[in-house]
Amino acid sequence: MNAIFYCIAFVMFLVTFIGCSVNGAIVYVVLVNKHLQNVNNTFVVSMCIDGFLISSVGTIFTAATSVRGEWIFGDSVCQLHSFIVFFLGLAIIATLTSMAVEKYIVIKKESRNIVTKRVCLYILFGCHLYGLAIALMPFLGWNQYQLEGCNITCSLKMDGNDENSTSFNIFMLIVGLVLPLAIMITVYSKTIIKMKEKHRSMNFNTYSSHRKTILKREMAVTKTILLMIGVFSLAWSPYAIHCIVSMIGWTKGMSPFVATIPALIAKSSVIYHPCIYISKNRAVKNALVLHFNCFKKSNRYPKVVNSLPLNVCGMPSPLHKNIKATDIVTVDEDVDFSNTPSTSTDTHERLCKFLLKDNKKCSV
Repeated sequence: MNAIFYCIAFVMFLVTFIGCSVNGAIVYVVLVNKHLQNVNNTFVVSMCIDGFLISSVGTIFTAATSVRGEWIFGDSVCQLHSFIVFFLGLAIIATLTSMAVEKYIVIKKESRNIVTKRVCLYILFGCHLYGLAIALMPFLGWNQYQLEGCNITCSLKMDGNDENSTSFNIFMLIVGLVLPLAIMITVYSKTIIKMKEKHRSMNFNTYSSHRKTILKREMAVTKTILLMIGVFSLAWSPYAIHCIVSMIGWTKGMSPFVATIPALIAKSSVIYHPCIYISKNRAVKNALVLHFNCFKKSNRYPKVVNSLPLNVCGMPSPLHKNIKATDIVTVDEDVDFSNTPSTSTDTHERLCKFLLKDNKKCSV
């Protein structure tokens, strides 16, 4: 029995460490690098902040109580713990839904100016207000937060013995999970269809290279977000199934440890979407490498996508031993320099500052 508790504690401490480290790292690099502060990353930073809070407030309590084999923090902390995890989990689901809608609008209108960073912040405020409104309902008498499973974690009451808890759980499943997933599936289906229509269109070959690049990047981001949604949904599916089974009354003979597993899987979801985003977004990955020196020195420079001669910056000294001043240096395609024309002095200065360690001013 103690061995099982210790295993749960180890896994939860690991989730806490990875969740805080990875989510915190993404938030840090985006905040200190202005070229990463776009709409896509604003949505992701919001989810990473939520994931960091779940890791630091949610999973750490589960890990600590698993060592003792019982909840040791009292009823008030139990309810606060449940509220925070539930509230932030709903906010993440709403944020993923908003990202899906935003990607559809960008691809359909072929413009990034519709959803600005200011609009994005308003959307994120609405997502968290949505999560807060639903998460507060148990405090107002519609269902309640309590210990579950083997008494090492807290959640909603799901035994299905009364109409109060059953009605709220049905409402929560529909509004908090089924409806957002239905919106995301519908929107992404339309997004994929729209992209196929554009590629099949006779006018696609007449698109400018800048226009094609925007569509290509947005489709790549769309695929990344779709993967994040899929993994997040898989992590929360066991908990949703457990909720439905509990309402039906099929969990009466279930082992407390088995009843606890869905909640633990759901809480571990905070480490999935930041890891996926880092692996798929080269700009964020390169920023992490530069700031934390995670890899070898030879990997510190981005891959070849867009090019600029070194001598445009007036820099004869090479970045590498075998690179001359007249050679071409490169910048990652995910770095956002689209706010100004590609031939402008300001863009060249921003490119040089990004590429050169000593940040000497360009002479164009």
